Amino acid sequence: MSDLIGRKAAKSFSKDLECFLQAARRAVRWVNAFPGDDLGILSPKSKAVGLERWIKAIAEACERRSSMAAGEVERFLKMDEELNHLVFEFNEARQPVRFRSIICRRECPELDLLSPAEPRYRVVEYFDRRTGRRSSRDVSSYKQRLKNQKQRERLSIQLGRDPLPDEIAALQPSRPSRKPSPWLTDELISHCHLGKHSGSINNHQKRMAAILEEWGSVRALLRALL
Repeated sequence: MSDLIGRKAAKSFSKDLECFLQAARRAVRWVNAFPGDDLGILSPKSKAVGLERWIKAIAEACERRSSMAAGEVERFLKMDEELNHLVFEFNEARQPVRFRSIICRRECPELDLLSPAEPRYRVVEYFDRRTGRRSSRDVSSYKQRLKNQKQRERLSIQLGRDPLPDEIAALQPSRPSRKPSPWLTDELISHCHLGKHSGSINNHQKRMAAILEEWGSVRALLRALL
């Protein structure tokens, strides 16, 4: 286009076109997120309406959906605050932290615009009493580790010695097995020597699960709008 309208004008046009396409892609995301019956002008039978009317229809549709989006954002923030409260409540009840304590944490991935992420229960697998330093593993990964450890122990009893690496590898299924659930079980709670607190822990878990289903669906909707 530089040969037709000049280099400067072509550069300006390209910039404006990119802005338009970004806005169009955003409009498509919003329309898909909030389907409605107000988009007849955009249907295939209305192709001949012209660009100006099409843009006007998109603008009106997005304006209506902006109020819907605002309501969803408010709902999400309210549920997110409830989740934060549950996380703090759980961790406060689990004090003081020790080896094999169960804690609850929310990660904050840098690339996640809606962080923090979903709360996850974790098991403290290292704790230094002198320094207070600790490390923890998410419940799903910890369950898998326990499963592998039990398999090695059974194999060791069968062989009468410590198994070799290739003997341990032979225990693994040919197909990838399903990851263990991230939720706490009575067995894991007992393993962590928290059996007398199982009632309060399970109650907390049920309260969190009740919020997470709706929180997750609203979060997915907001992600689709970004």
